[in-house]
Amino acid sequence: MNSKYRNLIIAILTVLSLAGIAFTAEAQMAFNFTNGKSSYRVNNLIAEFDVEYEGKIQLSDDDRDIIGISPGGYFELSKSSFGASRKIKIESDGDGLSKRYYVGWSEKEYEPEGRKWLAEVLPELVRSTTIAAESRVNRIYKKGGASALINELSLLNSDYVSDKYFELAFGIATCFQKPTRRKKSSSPPISIIVCFIIIFFFINRTSFKLASILRSSSNS
Repeated sequence: MNSKYRNLIIAILTVLSLAGIAFTAEAQMAFNFTNGKSSYRVNNLIAEFDVEYEGKIQLSDDDRDIIGISPGGYFELSKSSFGASRKIKIESDGDGLSKRYYVGWSEKEYEPEGRKWLAEVLPELVRSTTIAAESRVNRIYKKGGASALINELSLLNSDYVSDKYFELAFGIATCFQKPTRRKKSSSPPISIIVCFIIIFFFINRTSFKLASILRSSSNS
């Protein structure tokens, strides 16, 4: 590609990518889904998370606690950072949730330190995985509308997670469903507006990545 046109494309894509949307550094992630069990390993260059769970996970409204797991399910989280490790195991035992907290190899009281630690790491974790993604999208959109959902999309930490949330966001917006009859109005239906916002966000995200690829190519 002619360097003049390549630089022009890079500039255009970069401008598009900076249209009011902030991008976070992408976390490295490996994941596996086998026999109903889901596992993730997330490395954000500062810490490493290992997560394994089975069943449907229910989060608190602030994403800082696990308040429910479907019968027979469990959630296990461990984090290693600068040689220190912590772990939480949560199981559905029929009468509620059993929660256990470990520092290194030693089990500690879950209250209050275990609960406090989970509250610190869980918001980052849910943005690095698809844990409770569907319920989060529904809750965020219901509570804050399109602007809150778009803001949350900008905070996700990997392509895989972003793609899942985009898919769920399109479902919320009902972009492709047949519209119901309504009174005549000069304004487009809100679902269409949401779709255009989500599509614009996706274009910006894609443009940012393509600009980065082209910029790397021009430097090589």
